[in-house]
Amino acid sequence: MILEMDQGTGGPPRERAVAPGNRPARSRVLAGEARGEESTVRHRVERVEGASRRKLGAAIFFLSVLALPLPAADVARTVEVGPGERLSVADEGAGEPVLLLPSLTFPAFGFRRVVPLLVKAGRRVIVVEPLGQGGSSQPEAADYSLGAQADRVGRALDALQVGPVVVVAQAAGASTALRLAYRRPDRVRAVLSLEGGVSEEVLTPGARRAIRFAPLLKLFGGERLIRGRVRKTLVERSRDPGWVTPEVVDAYLRSAGADFDAILRTYRLMARATEAEPLRARLKDVRCPVRLLFGGSPHPSGVPEDELAAMRAGLARLELETVPGSGHFVAEEAPDAVARAVEMLLLETATPTPAVSSARAYDARRSSSVRRYSVSNLSRGRD
Repeated sequence: MILEMDQGTGGPPRERAVAPGNRPARSRVLAGEARGEESTVRHRVERVEGASRRKLGAAIFFLSVLALPLPAADVARTVEVGPGERLSVADEGAGEPVLLLPSLTFPAFGFRRVVPLLVKAGRRVIVVEPLGQGGSSQPEAADYSLGAQADRVGRALDALQVGPVVVVAQAAGASTALRLAYRRPDRVRAVLSLEGGVSEEVLTPGARRAIRFAPLLKLFGGERLIRGRVRKTLVERSRDPGWVTPEVVDAYLRSAGADFDAILRTYRLMARATEAEPLRARLKDVRCPVRLLFGGSPHPSGVPEDELAAMRAGLARLELETVPGSGHFVAEEAPDAVARAVEMLLLETATPTPAVSSARAYDARRSSSVRRYSVSNLSRGRD
C-alpha cells in the first residue's frame, strides 16, 4: 500500500491508502521524476565525494603531521623567541652542533632514527620546531612567513648559544634553512636538504587543498580516514614500505586530533603569509655548502624542476646527490646516509688541519652509500 495526501474539498490534508496498481497516472509520473531526480542528485553527490576524497589525499597527511610533538629527548624545553612565540626544542648529546629542522610535511618524529646516529658520532643534536608546528605555540597574531620562521630559529640558536650549525631539513623545511643561512651566516655552517627546494610560499598546493577540504574530514570518517590516508602516503613515497608499521602510523597521528580547529586556523594563517623578499634572489648570498639529497627510487613528490634550476644557478657551493634504496623520506629509509652526509659537511667545513683531515674526508666519501646522478634524473614535482 502507498500513502498519499488527499486534499479533499477543504480542511487539512488527509492520508489515504492507494494500491500500487490503482495509483493515478500523474502520481506515478511524479514519483518517477522524483526517483530520477533523487538518483541524479545521489550520483552527483557521489561524484563530488569521490573527487573530494581523491583531492584530500596527501592533504590529510599534511594536516595530520602538523600537530605532531617532538620525539622523546633527554632535554626538551620551549624557548621564547618573541611575544607569545615559543618554540619547542629538543637537545641531546655533546660536540659539534647539528640542527634538525622539521617541516609541515615532515614532523620531528621523522628524525628519530637519525638522532641516535649523530649522538653516537659525538654530535650535539638540536631539534627546533618552527612556530605553529608540533609542540611550538600557535599564536594568531604572528607572521608565519618562511623568512619570519627562519628569524625565529636564529633567535632560538642565540638563546641556546650554539652555532654555527649544520642544518638538516626535509622538503619545505629546506626553504627555511636556506633563508636562515643567508640571514644568519654566523649561525649556519652548512645546509643538508632532504628532497627540499626553494619554495617561495609556506604551503604547498597539497597543503592548500588540506585547508579547502579539511571540513570534510568529519563527514568522510574522521580518524579512520586520516589513519588510512597517512599510511597510504607514507607507503606510496617509500621504496620499501616495511618501516611503515602500525606503531609508526600511530606516532605520525599522535596529537593530530587534539585541537583540529587550532591546526586549521594555523594553516589559514600560513596561507595568508607573504614573504618580504624572494629566496631565489638571495641564493647568491648563501656562502655555506649546500648538499641536496634525493631518494634514488621512483616516488611521488620531490623538488620541482624550476626550483632545482634556481638552486643550481644561484648557489655557489651546491652538490646534488642521490641515495639508492630510498624514496622521499630519506631520514626514515636511509638514516645512515643522512648521518654520513652530515659528517662529510662537518669535515668539509672544518678548520684546516694537517693532511689527515683530507684523508678522513676522502674515506668518508668512499664509505658513503650516496651516489651522484644527473640533474635530469633528480627533479620531480612537488605536492
